[in-house]
Amino acid sequence: MDIKVNAETSLPRWLNFSFVLIPLFIVIGIVNTSSTQECGENGILDVDRKTQLTVNCDGSAFEGKGVGSASSINYIALGQQVYSGAAACAGCHGVNGGGGVGPAFTGGELYTTFPTCSDHALWIELGSAGWQAEIGPAYGAENKVSIGGMPGFAGKLTEDEIYAVVVFERVVFGGETLTKYSKTVDF
Repeated sequence: MDIKVNAETSLPRWLNFSFVLIPLFIVIGIVNTSSTQECGENGILDVDRKTQLTVNCDGSAFEGKGVGSASSINYIALGQQVYSGAAACAGCHGVNGGGGVGPAFTGGELYTTFPTCSDHALWIELGSAGWQAEIGPAYGAENKVSIGGMPGFAGKLTEDEIYAVVVFERVVFGGETLTKYSKTVDF
């Protein structure tokens, strides 16, 4: 009695195919989600390494001041500084506002959630826990249920810094015009 045993083992073709496709998709995903941006992309400005001031891409002084006197605060520059630095907004919402752990600000998402600056600023001040305690479980124009995670910045950021972040997010990521904003209007 001769019993033939097939000593060759092979994987199904679909499994072999997946061993090629899955790493390929991972590489493509990493390349496409790279968060490095050049100066000028999505409204991102440059920062002079010596002075730590926000400048235009060509190195000239950035003049994006809010509406008002010549001594008014440069809300875009201050907002970018707070967004990328002290408040670490970029860590959750992405350096280009495209989202991540936190929601995206691009593609109209910001205005769908917060049509007014005052609600947007109040959300930043209170955060999800403060909003739930003072306002209720839902936030924004669509009454999204807050599941937590957004820190409150009242007492950590000044009123001007909170306003600057609101202006920065709405102008740079949302596409609104800077001339719409003055400290006395829509806040």
